Amino acid sequence: MDLRYRMSAKFLASWGGLVAVMVFAALVQPGTFDRFSIQLITALAGCLLVASLGQNLVVMLGSVDLSVPALMTLAAALNVHLVGSMGGIESFIVTLVVCSAISALSGALITYLRVNALIVTFSMNAIVAASLLVWLGQSFSSTGTTADWLHSFATGTWLHVSMLFWVALMIAAATAAVLSRTRPGRRVAAVGANRTAARMLGSRVGLVTTISFAVAGSFYALAGLFVAGLVQTPNPGLGNPYQLTTITVVAIAGTSFIGGSSSIAALLAATLLLTTLNQVLALQNLSAGALYMVQGALLVVAVSLSSWSSLGRSGLQRMRAAFGTIRTPA
Repeated sequence: MDLRYRMSAKFLASWGGLVAVMVFAALVQPGTFDRFSIQLITALAGCLLVASLGQNLVVMLGSVDLSVPALMTLAAALNVHLVGSMGGIESFIVTLVVCSAISALSGALITYLRVNALIVTFSMNAIVAASLLVWLGQSFSSTGTTADWLHSFATGTWLHVSMLFWVALMIAAATAAVLSRTRPGRRVAAVGANRTAARMLGSRVGLVTTISFAVAGSFYALAGLFVAGLVQTPNPGLGNPYQLTTITVVAIAGTSFIGGSSSIAALLAATLLLTTLNQVLALQNLSAGALYMVQGALLVVAVSLSSWSSLGRSGLQRMRAAFGTIRTPA
């Protein structure tokens, strides 16, 4: 992924959209940029960015992951459940390993058994969510609260910006470096762009897919822990908003849903765009339903623009010619 490709028009669009949203917020709801609002926006953006990094990895492979909500909720539930029996480091490691293993299983089913990704991840989401309710119930433990260290970290700030956002930035930078500067990282985009060609060039497609899903699972676990630390008393619906939201962020960032390269910088811009827009709408006292409608509309627009850009100039000319033929009377 060279710089010129990563900064093409489809990846720059998210930055243009972010600027437009900020101008809109300044005009419509100036309170969006006060100190406490910025802390909230950056905290939520940190959670969303980490979760979207996982979804982005899966989309780069040409798949979509619908198990995000359950894995995020599982991470929060494990932290709450283990807070009294394990130390912070031990429970953190257990959470990452469990979520990574479940996601890796999804990747293995998809690549080795050739089961449709939507079916596998949707089923895994349902199985994990149902198992959590049967095992731990609604509160996950007798107290129902996350570890004190996690809550203190999640609510901390530096320069009036949430610590979650600073950590998410470091994770995003590390992910970008791996994807663009290492051979295993570049293989993710290669497998997504053309599995047959990647296999002929020596890439172990099954292993790349399984490991990518495992890494995505660890991102979902981190995002779930971040959200759990923010709310302190997580519930079984903790991860539900992130199923549509992560897909929307990836679409706005310009990542093709048929697989291939992506830009982590564009993903960051898309995360801030969506989080800021949600804050503006929330300050306007719009309902949660209205927020989902806006996200759905953004997803349709982003995917449409991505499809048009993938056609290229010759493809658009053929489309215009086809429409012209249709409109021409016999």
